[in-house]
Amino acid sequence: VVRASISERRLATLKSDFVANVSHELKTPLASVRMFGEMLLTGRVRNDDKRREYLQIIVGESERLTSLIDNVLDFAKVERGMEAYSFAEADLAEVVTRAVESQRYRAGRADIELRVVAEGPIPGRFDSRAIELAVVNLLDNAFKYAQDTPYVEVQVAQRERQVEVVVVDEGPGLDD
Repeated sequence: VVRASISERRLATLKSDFVANVSHELKTPLASVRMFGEMLLTGRVRNDDKRREYLQIIVGESERLTSLIDNVLDFAKVERGMEAYSFAEADLAEVVTRAVESQRYRAGRADIELRVVAEGPIPGRFDSRAIELAVVNLLDNAFKYAQDTPYVEVQVAQRERQVEVVVVDEGPGLDD
């Protein structure tokens, strides 16, 4: 009974931390969308180039917000034991490149060069959307925690019967 109680408390703490982290992650792009939207709405931006830049920021942050919400929904599906993945034949290098391209504007705003190194087509059977979300999440972390890095590189390679997607930056890194 004591072990079950400790396990339940630990699980409740993890869920609470998860909700707090998700709330924070959702507020960041939402604040940008609101701020730039209000600036456009009030007519304070007279320059067409600036207006276009602000609209691009709004679209980029909206896409980021959508990605975060999709992650939370997928997590909830997996937790409930529902099928959350849709496997199909695809080219991993192409899927990863598409995910990287979706973050190119954001990298440019942060003055970070974004590179993709892919060893040719890498055919396989996987959930393209899940791979894209994973790569976007890794890039999001790289942008957040390696702010002074001049570049972020995404490498895609096939190693015998396995594939590897690696995000390289000059940030603090993680312990193994």
